[in-house]
Amino acid sequence: MADGMLTTPEQIRSAIRQFEDLGADEVILYCYGTDPDQVDRLADAVL
Repeated sequence: MADGMLTTPEQIRSAIRQFEDLGADEVILYCYGTDPDQVDRLADAVL
C-alpha cells in the first residue's frame, strides 16, 4: 500500500490532472499524519 502513496508535489499534481482529465470536478486528499502543517504543505503543492 505504501508504494502507491503520493509523496512528492509532482506526483500529487499529476494525480489531480489525471482526475481532471477524467472529468472530475472534485478531488479529496487525505493527510494521515498528526502534523497540522501537512495541510498547508499539501495546499502549497497543488496551488
